[in-house]
Amino acid sequence: MVVSGSKKFTSGDIAHLSGIEPGNFVTREDIQAGADRLGGLGWFNNVQYKFNTTRQGVELEFTVEDAPTVPVTFDNFPWFTDQELTQAIRGEAGLFDGTAPEGGDALDKMKGALQKLVTTRGIRGEVEATLLAAPGVSGMVQQFHLNGPLIRLGAVEFSDAQLPTEKHITDRLSDVVGKPYSRFTLDLFAYEYVRPIYLSMGYLRAHFGALQTRFAGDPKRPSPDTVVARITVETGPVYKWGGATWSGNAAFDDASLNKMIGLAAGDPADGNKIEAAWIRLETEYGKRGYIEAKIERQPEFDDAAAKVLYRIAIAEGIQYRVGQMVITGLSLAGERQLFASWALPRGEVFNKQYYEDFVATGARKIFENSAVHFETIGHLLRPNPETKLVDILLDFQ
Repeated sequence: MVVSGSKKFTSGDIAHLSGIEPGNFVTREDIQAGADRLGGLGWFNNVQYKFNTTRQGVELEFTVEDAPTVPVTFDNFPWFTDQELTQAIRGEAGLFDGTAPEGGDALDKMKGALQKLVTTRGIRGEVEATLLAAPGVSGMVQQFHLNGPLIRLGAVEFSDAQLPTEKHITDRLSDVVGKPYSRFTLDLFAYEYVRPIYLSMGYLRAHFGALQTRFAGDPKRPSPDTVVARITVETGPVYKWGGATWSGNAAFDDASLNKMIGLAAGDPADGNKIEAAWIRLETEYGKRGYIEAKIERQPEFDDAAAKVLYRIAIAEGIQYRVGQMVITGLSLAGERQLFASWALPRGEVFNKQYYEDFVATGARKIFENSAVHFETIGHLLRPNPETKLVDILLDFQ
């Protein structure tokens, strides 16, 4: 028996999970059951088979198609290293490459492997798996979490001795210290509060090493309930701004776009200012009706010169003008009052920033001294590429 089609796992590893062993007698129903078992794992989108009966027996081939998977993270298992957790999954779940499917029997087997590991150590709790967005990671991750003993974070240490003196850090430590230990929470803390400090100084390639933890408290206690976490930062070099090259832009010339960036050649490459610049570019395009503009940027690092150059490609898309405004949830008098305050007439270039400000605050100011009351404003833009008009839909609830 062979299995083809997978780029993630070997034929032998997959074949074993079909439940069909070489040398056994099989029927068509057995083969179908094997295909169903493989399909139920979650690792594969499509499982097909073909077989040929010979004098020597049945020649069987499964053809599979790898399903999308996401990286695996371990949240609150301070008793174990990642290597121990990974080995436990490999030993029990059969297939594992550091990722997991979004569902299926394979995910259940992974949870079962971790459940067995913590139970063997005498730790009570239930292992759960949650699909979520992790800080600094593109896309989703499959997070394994232990719902059980309360392990608190006693302190946070840093590899950089200067960080504990940063007010930006000390003001936020109470958000995590004294709270239940969670690697996800610490990763979020590091990404939102530690990372910007290094970006502001031009450490554009600064990244965090693996989080280190150790138990604290009375070593004579059989079950410590407090851990100390250590956040390590690998800074890399400090970069200066080497400029930007532009392509695809027509609404703005290169000089205007460079001015929006706000950095001159030789300036420290402040990563926070650079990130803010991309938002500013999207905002300016939105003000001119380019609500679907896409800005792709590719940094090129020159370590020898300690400079970074960005190559920026802009797909401006259609310039939209104002179409209809459809209002629901207001009386006719309220609608007339709203239309009288709306400053973008039909046919004028659409200004996305004005629209967002109007929804956020402008509409509320119109009715702040009136009998009209509402909690929220549902809002939607409905662009029509053929007419190059965008309709505005507002629902007062």
